[in-house]
Amino acid sequence: KIITKDDWYFKSHFLNNPIFPGTLQTEAMLQSIIIILNVKNKFAKKKYMIPKININLYSSIKGEGKLKISSKIISNRRGAIEAISNIQFNKKNVSEGKFKFFCPSDLIIK
Repeated sequence: KIITKDDWYFKSHFLNNPIFPGTLQTEAMLQSIIIILNVKNKFAKKKYMIPKININLYSSIKGEGKLKISSKIISNRRGAIEAISNIQFNKKNVSEGKFKFFCPSDLIIK
């Protein structure tokens, strides 16, 4: 994603110090993970619960530049999914997260 000074979030977050907010960074990471899950037909159009999120925000995203989101599924055991994601802005790491998902329809209850 190319970030420009005219993007809506700059106009509505900290008027004297406009930034790309951490909540949107978290949402971007989550959405990129869901895209990966939906690309795999096995997980397409399923509902997920997200019981645990660990986010680290290292620096603010200000001004114009290139935003790159990378995500990876690190484990999937019977509907319990763990994933990691990170965001770079102008080739600098600005945030990362580790997420746990549950797909209730895939859980095996004994």
